[in-house]
Amino acid sequence: MLISKTPVETRERTFAGIRGAGTAPTETDLALDDSKAAAWVQAYDAAWLGRRWSALEKIFAADVTLVSTDFAQAIVGRETALNHVRNLMARTYVHEYTTAALKGYTSGAVGIITYRWQLDWTVDRERRSGAGRDILVLQPAATGWELTWRGRTVRQRPGAVGNSAWPSE
Repeated sequence: MLISKTPVETRERTFAGIRGAGTAPTETDLALDDSKAAAWVQAYDAAWLGRRWSALEKIFAADVTLVSTDFAQAIVGRETALNHVRNLMARTYVHEYTTAALKGYTSGAVGIITYRWQLDWTVDRERRSGAGRDILVLQPAATGWELTWRGRTVRQRPGAVGNSAWPSE
């Protein structure tokens, strides 16, 4: 479980660092179990919660797609996704964020992570809370797993306005 009030160390390990620069990741490197998935999600959450945009940029694949909670809209492309998160976080204060029931596995060369989340935050001076589930699809890159697709479902959305690619926007 991750809580935003706790400092989070990011994972700096890269596939290139495991085998040496210029060497393709092995099947063992690509095995995404629950422990590796938890480390990846921890780095991802630390980047957006900590407003560490250069770290988030490295996590997003060039063609990353963030899908709205109703799966009707998508934010496509690294720069567009980064701008979306930056704009949202510029008007946001996160009181508490937790994750649970994290599962990670691979299917061929694709990594898949699912987990539940709960969020208590203030957006544009309005306190909100929500809970749901994230579904992440990762692709291997020389620097490690990159997020290529993220879908989000929401099961609790009191006080939320609209429906977008980030929870309770």
